[in-house]
Amino acid sequence: MRPTEMRPTEINLTLLLHADLRSLVGSKPTSENLGLLFEKLVADLRKGGWKQGDNVKRKLPGVHKALDHIANTWNDAKCRNAVRGGLSAFVARQSSAAQELAGFLGAAHLTFNAELSSRLAIGMGNASVYENGLTLHHTLGVPYIPGSAIKGIVLNWLWERLEWVELEEKAGISPKGKELPDEVWAVFGKQNHQGLAQFWDALPVSPPRMVVDIMNPHFGDYYQGGKNDPPGDWLDPKPVFFLTAAPGVTFRGHILLRRGRDCSDEESTRRLELLKLWVKGALEDWGAGGKTRSGYGQFKSVGWD
Repeated sequence: MRPTEMRPTEINLTLLLHADLRSLVGSKPTSENLGLLFEKLVADLRKGGWKQGDNVKRKLPGVHKALDHIANTWNDAKCRNAVRGGLSAFVARQSSAAQELAGFLGAAHLTFNAELSSRLAIGMGNASVYENGLTLHHTLGVPYIPGSAIKGIVLNWLWERLEWVELEEKAGISPKGKELPDEVWAVFGKQNHQGLAQFWDALPVSPPRMVVDIMNPHFGDYYQGGKNDPPGDWLDPKPVFFLTAAPGVTFRGHILLRRGRDCSDEESTRRLELLKLWVKGALEDWGAGGKTRSGYGQFKSVGWD
């Protein structure tokens, strides 16, 4: 999407691109792509503009205001509507591609729809000048849940069920001592063994609103070991701001499950039903993204098409 002239605002934007590329988009760039807004257009709230050698992270005093600007720009109906058509077309193409590949592989094609019931903080550990990152689709610029993350969430959910001896109750399978049973590894794979399941990225079916959230650690000096003082009320809180996707949006993902060698119809059907149970249980119990123990990234219903 070509950058357009920025609407009047008190925030100036610095484009983190090579000078030759920067000259092509003008001196006041903006974009309808959240990925470009967050990763390439850095808000400069200081007087005098940027100077060569400036450290963006250390010398950006208004991170909250900058993230507010990004969220407000993206949440504008005109901006999100410009992305809506491309996102819908991509989701439809992804579904068609999954169905076609499933037919070629002779695999079962599962499609799940998960409605987000709390704010989603996905990719907070990604590198970012705003300290906390965000996982955004490279082309569409919308938050999404990588297929590798979904696979990891489900497998770790099964490990926790094993630890609490709840496999039979919550996941429909019996533990094998202190190990997960072979039917789990058949689906997920392990070293020297390819799993039967392919987990695809889960994308929102419509552009989600973005919300600025805050962490407010009070005892940073104590935890960092810079002072000998114990944690107390006299230490200063240091707010940390980050972007989240607002609840209410539905994420759609796809899973392909190959039949496997010498697998009977009964066993294949059982694996399929177990995988649906595992994915639903993991996303509804654990959620996705960061800070799930604090209530982020929760899904209130996971359905199958």
